[in-house]
Amino acid sequence: MRLMGISMAVVMVGFGAGCGSDTARPDHTPTCRVDSCGNESFRRAVPTRADVLIRFPATAGAKVSTLDAVAGTYLWTGDLVGQLNDEVDDVFLTLEDAVSGAPEIADGDVHQWRVPQGSRDAVLRLDRTGDDQFLLTYDVVPTGEQPSPDAILAGEVAADAFETTIDLDALTDVEPGASASGQIVLRTQPFANGLAEHWYDFHQVSLDGEPAEDSRLTYWEFTADSAALELVGDFGDRNGAVYVRWDDSGGRYDHHLDVIDGTEELLTNCWVGGGAEVFLGAAWTDELGDWTAELDGSEDDCVFGPVADLPVDADEFDDLPAPGEWSQL
Repeated sequence: MRLMGISMAVVMVGFGAGCGSDTARPDHTPTCRVDSCGNESFRRAVPTRADVLIRFPATAGAKVSTLDAVAGTYLWTGDLVGQLNDEVDDVFLTLEDAVSGAPEIADGDVHQWRVPQGSRDAVLRLDRTGDDQFLLTYDVVPTGEQPSPDAILAGEVAADAFETTIDLDALTDVEPGASASGQIVLRTQPFANGLAEHWYDFHQVSLDGEPAEDSRLTYWEFTADSAALELVGDFGDRNGAVYVRWDDSGGRYDHHLDVIDGTEELLTNCWVGGGAEVFLGAAWTDELGDWTAELDGSEDDCVFGPVADLPVDADEFDDLPAPGEWSQL
């Protein structure tokens, strides 16, 4: 699951530059920069960066760089989250910029913002489909034309959730140099156990000619300082599952990966508030399937157990060591 090789600033060429809950998305409406930016219900419907960014713990991955056999995936997970945040930030910044200006259409059922860009226009359109329900479309089109049904960005927005799809094939049609295909789906939906649940799904995504990949990244916010992240899919030379759980008292990282050469990797790392590492368990097989393990510290000092508080059933984590099993490897 990689966003390398493409900038979402290219996706949103022309525009210049709330999280789901048990009740409704918070109001993250940008400030209007002109006399009238249109009806507030339309502007509030546009997802913003505050709706989708992941607040990953800065301490995650800081202590395992010496374990070359497995540390790369841990550090890479944090890098991936940072890169995803950067790219998503670009996308939704352009939407925020758009609804900070005057719409070219503003009636009871439709609002549309248009920003000229050379011989093309960047167009953001919202069609009301019900009370606090809208269809959102973003596209880059020849000057004066309307967005296509196969737009670069399209989705549905409601009071408590939204789902948008970035169509990389449509992007490549507009910017052939992008060399991308597939779809990235971003969703936010109600989360009964906390503040928000976010999904970032890759569907047959290929960037710069790389093999197409399918994967999912899910992020749950339990409270303002307590969250979890799951990453499952194909990571190039390996596939498997990553889970990270943290709050202000500390956190835990677990992964189980199958490597393309037929070997396996396991990693558990625990830290406490302030980032101090209290346990590290790393294990990997050789070509014969025999395990080598390295342990540092005591698993009893971990703030969380294996895959703690995972809100969904996921058999991808069934082969992780159970509590107390690390010492048996």
